[in-house]
Amino acid sequence: MQKPKKRSKIEGFIKAVERGGNKLPHPVTLFTILAALILVLSFIFAKMGTSVTYMTVTAEGAKETTVTVVNLLSKAQL
Repeated sequence: MQKPKKRSKIEGFIKAVERGGNKLPHPVTLFTILAALILVLSFIFAKMGTSVTYMTVTAEGAKETTVTVVNLLSKAQL
């Protein structure tokens, strides 16, 4: 009788990643789902009036910049 080959931790990790990857849908389906999610989230966050303010450094000095979320489902964006 042969003893079962003992796998290293790295091999076990790679096998786990492979099993997880095999459970994912086809890449085109995954892309479509994520693109639709981005469109829906942009609609929700634009309706909520979400914005972010951050500091940028230019040659003139520090400047505060505010960016608001754009609704990607609006007529202007389609």
